[in-house]
Amino acid sequence: MISQCSVYMTRTTEKGNVRYYKLDVEQTLFGGYCVERKYGNVKFKSHTGLKKNYFDKTNQALGFFDKILQNKRKKGYR
Repeated sequence: MISQCSVYMTRTTEKGNVRYYKLDVEQTLFGGYCVERKYGNVKFKSHTGLKKNYFDKTNQALGFFDKILQNKRKKGYR
């Protein structure tokens, strides 16, 4: 069982903008799991986007987390 897992990644675009992507997995009050994704430009105070996905089981949440993490690394996030 996990209570929280978090990863913060950045990449620099061709125009020199620094983009960030933050992935979190947290256990909800009802025993499920939430994968939260925040992303945007480092120069802005607030995030550009926020997405949440809910899962009943740990392995489903971590599988989704790993899938997103691999996709972002392919796009140049480190």
